[in-house]
Amino acid sequence: MYRFAKKLPLFLLSLLFIFACQDTRDPQTPEGALKLFGLALEQGDQALTKASLSAKTSELLNDILKSIQKIDEGIKAYPSPKAKLWARQEALGPLLSQLKLPSNETRLWELLVGEKLKWAQSQDQGTVEQGVSIRRVLSGSPEEQEMTILTRSDNPISLRKEGLRWVIVSFEKPLQSIKDNLSQSLQILEPNRKEWLRRQKLNLNLPQADSSIKTK
Repeated sequence: MYRFAKKLPLFLLSLLFIFACQDTRDPQTPEGALKLFGLALEQGDQALTKASLSAKTSELLNDILKSIQKIDEGIKAYPSPKAKLWARQEALGPLLSQLKLPSNETRLWELLVGEKLKWAQSQDQGTVEQGVSIRRVLSGSPEEQEMTILTRSDNPISLRKEGLRWVIVSFEKPLQSIKDNLSQSLQILEPNRKEWLRRQKLNLNLPQADSSIKTK
């Protein structure tokens, strides 16, 4: 009994230390990086959000912007405003065609995840930050410097250690997919232009742009 009572305070202190570490927002730990990301989303802090994302995420956002610029340049060769509007919607899709150039990485990010950002900012203080806390590890480990976790809100999030910081990498795959799709769109701009002219010359029905899509 005496031996157990002697060890109990040390055990409790260890638990308190563990929970204290988990409650920090230090991006040098996976848990801290997640909490910092949740706080950034909750507060709508653009600088903190960007700092929470991987370097590859930022690179892909810039690549997407460059691709949109190239597509807009190619669309200038289309014969009419209606043709240009249709071509832009066809090449960029209903979401990206809302982006008005010149733009920047922040505006593109807000367009891509805007609804989720609005939702995060409408939650009670601390809700999002706690929601992205780690429930369990799905793959990887801190030692491997890359891991995917399941959050308390049942969302998988992937992280990677870059230098001393852990960063969110979950957006890399969907952004890469967008970049690849834009590359394909760029390749079919000229064939689509020629098809438009052919149809126009033969007085055939021309495709129509979606008037409900507004640029931002």
